[in-house]
Amino acid sequence: VLSWEVEPRDDEHYHTLRGSIKKEQNPLTELDDKNVDKLVKDSEVEMHEKLKSLQFVTPRHLEIRCLSLNGKNDIDLSYPMQQLKSLSQESSPRQMLQTILLAFRGINVALNSAIGQHSTPPGADDVLPTLILTVLRANPPGLLTNILFIERFAAVSLLRGEAGYAYTNLCGAVQFLRDLNVDEHMADVSMGEGAVLSIDPSEFRAGLEKCRMKMKAEEEEK
Repeated sequence: VLSWEVEPRDDEHYHTLRGSIKKEQNPLTELDDKNVDKLVKDSEVEMHEKLKSLQFVTPRHLEIRCLSLNGKNDIDLSYPMQQLKSLSQESSPRQMLQTILLAFRGINVALNSAIGQHSTPPGADDVLPTLILTVLRANPPGLLTNILFIERFAAVSLLRGEAGYAYTNLCGAVQFLRDLNVDEHMADVSMGEGAVLSIDPSEFRAGLEKCRMKMKAEEEEK
């Protein structure tokens, strides 16, 4: 992840920067502000709709090893989900990274709580797929814009240590989900380091269709 070294600023300064982040989204093009705004909005909408259509995905589909070894079919991710959903409420890269770190730590706590004290502790290969599941279930608003904001304006010093590691993992989880080609009903997607989505094609299609029907019904009720 590329970052720019910037001087520490107050929250009001970063709030102003966030208002103009869309203009920074693709500085190599000559798109006007209106087209850039539409590009960012379309990317966010596409991601949001994709995650809504994948709500049928479970820990089993992501092969979270420590859960399967201990016979657990699900996990309580309410705390890390809450942290990711609150990301847009923060106004500076430092605050955002701290929120991401809390979510990352919450995932480790959730895994340990799910498998119990007398089981083999979760490893790194368990954390990434669980983070993918957390992002998927939370479907936080403005996620791509928030990641871009951190990439553009976080000082390099902020991206070191545990917070930087948590942020890198979040970027990996988001990229994994963006790479899923739901229209072609991909049944096996691998990202390395333990992240894999493995679903029988017929189950994938059935789950996708069920979620899309629910989305359509919700849209018609509006």
